[in-house]
Amino acid sequence: PLVYHECFHVYQGQKFQYNGQYNFFEVLAFYPELNPAYRALCSAETDVINSNVLSNPEKARILSVTAQKRRQILAKYAGLLEFENDLERKEGLASFVEQKAKSQLFNIPPDNSTCYYGYSRQYFMGAAICWLFEQMYPSKEWQETIERGLSLSELLAQNAVLQTDVSSLKLDEREKLEKQKVAQIFSNANQKIEKLFQTGAITIKLPSKAELFRSFSPKSIISLGDGRLIHSDFLIIQMPNGSISIQGMALENYNDQTVTFSFKPCEVKDGEMDICTENITVSLKKVRKLSDESIEVLEV
Repeated sequence: PLVYHECFHVYQGQKFQYNGQYNFFEVLAFYPELNPAYRALCSAETDVINSNVLSNPEKARILSVTAQKRRQILAKYAGLLEFENDLERKEGLASFVEQKAKSQLFNIPPDNSTCYYGYSRQYFMGAAICWLFEQMYPSKEWQETIERGLSLSELLAQNAVLQTDVSSLKLDEREKLEKQKVAQIFSNANQKIEKLFQTGAITIKLPSKAELFRSFSPKSIISLGDGRLIHSDFLIIQMPNGSISIQGMALENYNDQTVTFSFKPCEVKDGEMDICTENITVSLKKVRKLSDESIEVLEV
C-alpha cells in the first residue's frame, strides 16, 4: 500500500495543477497546531467524519462550516492556506490511494478515527474527506475536479448551507479543553528544550540561500507556531555543503535558520566538521566555528 501511495505522487506530478506559492518550511514552522480554537475545530471534524448518526450530506454540510472557520485561522499567516490546499491534495489523496490498496489487498478498512492537529493531519483527514466524496459523488466527477486545482476543503465549501447548525459540536467546550492540552504541550516542549541545552548541545546556522532537503517524521514533529519546530524522532538535512543526520530530538528555528541537537564539544578542522556516533552523523564542508556551542555553514 505504501508503494501505491508514493507512486501516486508521481502521477500527481504529471497530472495535477498546483498554483500555490509558499515556503514549505516557513509555513510549517508557523502552523497553528497549538492554537486552541484551531484544535477544537480539528477535534470536531474528526468526530463528524467518524459519526455513525450523521448522513453523508449532513457531514459534508457541517464540515463545510468547520473548514471555513479553520481556514479563517490559517489565513492570518501568508502562505498557510496554499500550504493546506496542497497538503490536502498531495498527502490526503495519496493516503486515500494507500488506504484503498490496503483494503483491496489485505481487507484492512481505513482508520481515520484519531485526531491529528499538525502536518500529519492532512494525511488522515484528507483521506477521510476523499472517502466521503467517494460515497457522495461519482469518482470521475470529484477526482477530476480536484486534479484541475480545487482543494478538498474548497469542494466541501460547495456544500455550504446558510445557517447550518453546528451547536452540537460544542466548540466552546472543546476549545477550553484544548487550552489545557496546549498548556501541557508547551510545558513539555519547554522542558525538552531546556534539557537539550543543559546536557550540552550544538547549534548549526544553516546557509540561508542554499537549497535544503529535509527528511523527518510527520507524526512526531511539533510546530510551536513561532518559527520553532521540534523533531522528536529524527531529522536529516542535505545541502550543498554536506549533510546532517540526527536520530532523536532536534530543534529547528526558522527565524534564525538554525538546528540544535545534543552533542558537545563543537569541533571544526580546516573548515570541515565531521561527527559519527550511533545517533548523529554530520559531514559538512566550508563551516566556521563561532563558539564551543555553535558553528555557521557558509554559502557555497
